[in-house]
Amino acid sequence: MVTFNFNLFPLLRTNRLILRKLSQNDVNGIFNLHSNEQIIRYTTIKKYEKVEQAIEYINKIEKGIRENKYMVWSLIKIEDNSFLGTICLWKFSDDFKYAQIGYDLLSEFQGNGFMQEAMEEVIKFAFNNIKLKRIIADLQFDNDKSAKILEKNYFKKEYVYDTISKEGIITKMMLYTLKDKKYFKVSKAAMIYE
Repeated sequence: MVTFNFNLFPLLRTNRLILRKLSQNDVNGIFNLHSNEQIIRYTTIKKYEKVEQAIEYINKIEKGIRENKYMVWSLIKIEDNSFLGTICLWKFSDDFKYAQIGYDLLSEFQGNGFMQEAMEEVIKFAFNNIKLKRIIADLQFDNDKSAKILEKNYFKKEYVYDTISKEGIITKMMLYTLKDKKYFKVSKAAMIYE
């Protein structure tokens, strides 16, 4: 049974970031993310060629938020209001005991700790406010940067497996999990709703 209404979308803050609901204001940022081959190389996203694809993507996310399927935050730098990337919770279990986390960051902002700040807040929110029991992350075997940030946030690698695409391409994947820990229950994420 769903006990959290995604339409009351939480605005989260870190020292340097505001995490707010993805919106049509982020079209250029989403296009820049999804048209960058280095950023999408570890995803199933096909490279965007036109801005309209970003508009369609945001429309899909907005519909998913209304239907309690996704929570997608835009990472906004407080200093200059610039769009840095996104972080999301999605693939919620029917009983809302677990969900998958996903994230991406524009190349020019990588390596500065922004995703670490965002991930800490989203994890606290997931455990303390949605009351998830487990967060999972599914990533390609050679995605070292993503594995590193997961491990920094206490995710444990559960196993490695292969997937086969419709085209017959085999991809080696890793599944990471993070269980609800007392560490994240110290304080509730400060909540402001849009």
